[in-house]
Amino acid sequence: MRKKSSLPVSRRQTRHLKKNKPGTQTLITKRITDFANRFPGRNLETIKKIVKTISNFKIIKADAKTIKEKYTKRTASQILRTKNVFVKRPVRGCVDYNVVLCSVLRAKNIKAFFARNKRNHSVTIFELNKKWYRADPMPERVKEDFHIVEIDLEEEKNDLIAFGKDAWSIGLTDITKFDLGKEK
Repeated sequence: MRKKSSLPVSRRQTRHLKKNKPGTQTLITKRITDFANRFPGRNLETIKKIVKTISNFKIIKADAKTIKEKYTKRTASQILRTKNVFVKRPVRGCVDYNVVLCSVLRAKNIKAFFARNKRNHSVTIFELNKKWYRADPMPERVKEDFHIVEIDLEEEKNDLIAFGKDAWSIGLTDITKFDLGKEK
C-alpha cells in the first residue's frame, strides 16, 4: 500500500486548505472568537499583533510529568484560557503557540494550517491576499522580528514533514510522537 504524503501537493489536501475548517484541537470557540475580535482587520499588521500577543503567553518551566500530561493534550481554547505554555527541554512550546495561532487566524477567516518541519519544529502556514506566509510565534523569533515570512508554498513544502488542521490531525498527540516523520 502506498503511503500518503503529508505535504500540501495533492488535490485532496488543497481542498482541505480551501475549506479552512478547524480540527478538534482548534475548534473556534467563543473564547477564540473573542480573542480574535480584539484585533480588528485582516492584514499583515494585524496578524503581527496577534503573533506578538500569543508569543507573550506565560512560559511555565515544568517537570517531565506535567509535560507528559499537558503538552499537546490541550485544545486551543484551553491554552488561550490559561495563557500558559509548558516547557522542559527539548519541549519549547511551539505546538501550543501554533495551535492557538491557527485557531485565531481561522476565526478571522484566514486560511491557516499547522505544520511540522524537518527540524521537528511547529509553525503556522497561512494565506493572506493570495500570498502564503510562515508564522513562528516562538518568543525568540518574535524578538528577532523574523516571526512572519512570505514564502513560496511549493518551496516550503520541501521543508515540511507534516501539515494539517492542528497538531492532533498530524499525529502529535503526546510527547512521544515528536519524531513524526523522522527516519528510524
